[in-house]
Amino acid sequence: MDGSAVVLLLCAVWTIPASADGAASLSSLGLPLPDIPTGYVYKNGNPLAPVQIEMFGELVCPDFRATFPILKEVADWYGPDLLCLKIHLFPLPYHKYAFLTHQVLHIIEPYIGINGTFDYMDRVLTDLEKFSGEVMNRTEGQVYNELLSIVQTLGVTADQYWTGLDTGPPDHRARTEFKYACHRGVAATPTYFVNGIMVNPVPASEGGGFGLEQWKETLDPMLGSEEQRDQKEQLAADGFSYGTCPSRSSQAQVTCPGATGGTSSATTPSFVSTAVLVLSAVFALHGSNI
Repeated sequence: MDGSAVVLLLCAVWTIPASADGAASLSSLGLPLPDIPTGYVYKNGNPLAPVQIEMFGELVCPDFRATFPILKEVADWYGPDLLCLKIHLFPLPYHKYAFLTHQVLHIIEPYIGINGTFDYMDRVLTDLEKFSGEVMNRTEGQVYNELLSIVQTLGVTADQYWTGLDTGPPDHRARTEFKYACHRGVAATPTYFVNGIMVNPVPASEGGGFGLEQWKETLDPMLGSEEQRDQKEQLAADGFSYGTCPSRSSQAQVTCPGATGGTSSATTPSFVSTAVLVLSAVFALHGSNI
């Protein structure tokens, strides 16, 4: 078989090195593979929303306390089908009790749900001074007792709390999320990603703020005109990402010109292009004999 035919018939060849013990496996480069995606989605944000914001923070960080309400305000302004906000916790090693607050979050999540975890974050951030500054000489036991008083206001019992501390999964999840943040290149809190790109909100002037209006100045152009925004929002609500060509969406004809019967000329090869590819492969296989 001619080498050019192989190129035409096979788009790519992916060579995977064999493992030492002869068993195939995924290599995570030292990062534990989480059994569920990391992070906490705010108010059921749509994973297909055209704007995805990830914020890395920690519950003993004054800067995160100052910016956390702003990001929630931004998410509320756009709504879950236009903007999905996901919070990742990254306990900094020089904030002594940050990891404990993160660990407790995983203990109580099964009892209060994802939305309840945001109530917990708000409560800890409100009482941030109890876990930093002059209380740095407190024991871990005293800090755990302080956190118990918070989670009990959220409906978690003392038995559920202490039992969770004695099990491995909450601690493992907290460690995995810390390593995940390091893997993403996070070194401080808060750190922001917009649609996968790390960004740094810079005020217009020294000492100025970066609030809802400043975020809108960046995000509104990304969403386009009012008509485009409505299209993107409807597609996400229907379960499609913007740019696809759904067959069951009222926006299909608008978003994907040429889409008919659930297909699109942009994504479905025409008869002519298919014929050209087939003939090219045939000529490559048989050379000048045809």
